[in-house]
Amino acid sequence: MSNILLIDNDKMVASGLACLLAKDNCVKLAHNMDDMIHLLTKNRFQVAVLDVRMNDKEPDIHFLDALLKQPFPVLVLTGAATMEELMEYLRKGALGVIRKADAPETLHHGIAALLAGNSWIPPELADALRKEVIKRRLSPRQQDILDYFFLDEIPKNSQIAKTEQISINTVRNYVSALMTACEVKSRHLIKNKARLLGYAPSGRNITVKW
Repeated sequence: MSNILLIDNDKMVASGLACLLAKDNCVKLAHNMDDMIHLLTKNRFQVAVLDVRMNDKEPDIHFLDALLKQPFPVLVLTGAATMEELMEYLRKGALGVIRKADAPETLHHGIAALLAGNSWIPPELADALRKEVIKRRLSPRQQDILDYFFLDEIPKNSQIAKTEQISINTVRNYVSALMTACEVKSRHLIKNKARLLGYAPSGRNITVKW
């Protein structure tokens, strides 16, 4: 059973979505920023579902910014957000988009995908993201360092440096470049955002010197 944080200012809609998810999950509801911050301090979640166009005193993007500081993926639920707004959520680090016009089971599929370390986005958004990635291809050495972020356990910079036989400052520079390419502000967000953007492991065998 997964712990899910659901943020929606419409209490009736939120209750309906919670009932939809409650069979296989423990769902906590937040209707505003204060609710969300309180729940984040009291619980450990595996995924968050954020209904955009909240009409709260805080802009939607502030909710996303707060969620992206947490070590779990974020799925955006939308009824009327524009293509550009959704792209902005994905650029920032959201890993899934579900439209309210989709079939109810789509929400289950999207959450399952994020829990498995994958993304869940409509084809038109995936195409737009792929076009962005083409503009910012990684260098061979950046790809080498990215490979470590696809491992089941991501090594520390010092461990990558030891394995690659390079300085830790060089690793930090490469990791910083990867964060820029993936448009994330935290090291722990690289793996999922890289997958979302279409980056993949090179296929080389890595034996980390722990």
